[in-house]
Amino acid sequence: MVLASTITAVGHVPLAALALIVGVDRILNEGRVFINVLGNAMATIVIGKWENDFDAEKARAVLGAGTGKHEEAGK
Repeated sequence: MVLASTITAVGHVPLAALALIVGVDRILNEGRVFINVLGNAMATIVIGKWENDFDAEKARAVLGAGTGKHEEAGK
């Protein structure tokens, strides 16, 4: 919104170009969200290991719950 209002205030950019910029930014925002979540997850694991509070077995059990891998290991 700030970018759109700034560009329209300058007045040198046509409205179609502004629509293109906003459309591309919306797609790029999904990538930024993914990278942010991935970074937060990695930071949590790193800090957990640093503080000796990370349980690798429990993490494998939780992360493998949706893949069916934990069920095969028990057989």
